[in-house]
Amino acid sequence: MKTALKESKIETPKSSKSSAKVIIYCALVLFCLVILLLPNILRLSDYPPGEEAYYHYRFAKIFGIDRLTDNLSYSGRDNFMPLSTAYILHTFNKISGIDLFNIGKFFLLILGLVGFTFFYLILEKFEDNIRALSSLILIISPPFIYLYTVLTRFALPITLLLILIYLFILNILHINPFL
Repeated sequence: MKTALKESKIETPKSSKSSAKVIIYCALVLFCLVILLLPNILRLSDYPPGEEAYYHYRFAKIFGIDRLTDNLSYSGRDNFMPLSTAYILHTFNKISGIDLFNIGKFFLLILGLVGFTFFYLILEKFEDNIRALSSLILIISPPFIYLYTVLTRFALPITLLLILIYLFILNILHINPFL
């Protein structure tokens, strides 16, 4: 016995649950983008907040001259802070030619979106509503907003940590704690 569906060769629509997941994820990414851009838009000054941002910007400008001592701080002292953020800012500045302040904002925005995405992927085993609610709470939490809107040395390591956790969950990264 043939049915009308088989005779007309009409394909059944794909799962609406998977398309709802994609829509929820896109809405959360858009909300994350707005939340991370909002402090930069509402800030009355073009200059970044905090002391550490200026430290990274200054070392990004003098990259290659003398990286081991900081002659402008306290009449000269040895450099004690990690310079990975300054190296990245300097590299992007040389490649694109964009101002360091704008590169810093763009760099943090990209790190924030990547960090959010991997946080969302880590919660893959949970139900969709718990996953979406947890992601929403992460986006509106003050530590997340501060981490990805103020240039500090912690944004890159935390993002890399989220990537490593996700790879560990996928069993791509095998770590033996007893080595």
